[in-house]
Amino acid sequence: MCGSWRRSGGPFVLDGQGFTLLELLFLLGVSAILAAAAVPAAAQMLAGVQLRAAALGVVGTLTRARRAALAEGRSWVVRVEGGAVLVGPLGSPPRTENLSNGTRLVEATSGGDVRFFPDGRAENMTLIFELKGQRRAVVVNQRGRLRVE
Repeated sequence: MCGSWRRSGGPFVLDGQGFTLLELLFLLGVSAILAAAAVPAAAQMLAGVQLRAAALGVVGTLTRARRAALAEGRSWVVRVEGGAVLVGPLGSPPRTENLSNGTRLVEATSGGDVRFFPDGRAENMTLIFELKGQRRAVVVNQRGRLRVE
């Protein structure tokens, strides 16, 4: 670096012309390397956030189905097929909700169906979702309680 720092009764000031072109190019090179190293980590973190958001969306759908079963006094069924969630009262045409951002169901106990009974109980079930190599599970227990793992 050309010049030197000096203090003349106030803030530090730089004598001379500033940085050389070589120093600026070196700084840009180091910055580019650091940015390139951070991009994959940021992309992986973003995929994890998107996967969790999709799993929480499914939990919301399951919660609404359980509440409807309790309120209406009849069973409700939620079925997850690939990238879609089908939800509705047992024996009625279901409505379809799409999973967000490319998240897909990759594994499910009980074939991907969960039934909520009029008393709020449910069939045990685990749904495993995947996005960009990451997995997250949504678990339904017999009491109808839900959790994301």
